Amino acid sequence: MKKTWLFLLATLLSFKGLSAQTPAEPQERIYEVFDLAKAPSFPGGDIEMYKAFNRLVLYPSIPSLDSLNGTKVIVSFVIDTTGALSDFQILKEPAAGFGQAVIQVFKALPKWSPAEANGHPVKSRYIFPIRLEFK
Repeated sequence: MKKTWLFLLATLLSFKGLSAQTPAEPQERIYEVFDLAKAPSFPGGDIEMYKAFNRLVLYPSIPSLDSLNGTKVIVSFVIDTTGALSDFQILKEPAAGFGQAVIQVFKALPKWSPAEANGHPVKSRYIFPIRLEFK
């Protein structure tokens, strides 16, 4: 009888321990470019992206833009399975405000075609470098 009670008590405690553990939500993988069968793309391709970018960008005013000629702004962002952009990060900017100006342009652009891996759309990280040229 004691063994039966001990068995029931042990079983009850083990179920209580299992129910207290909630399974962690699996985080959706963000693919890097080398893991992709098809890279994400802007509607119309890179040339159209640069045209739209140049049409929309408004860089901050600073006293001497000439000192920034030839420098780069580098931002990264995630393109989800629907083509929407998110998780913007400024990786490099030659002066304050330039990275944010680039991000504002990307937020105004239309959705992209998402990346593909194993025949399915996937989230991917995109790194966008732009060389500053002022005339």
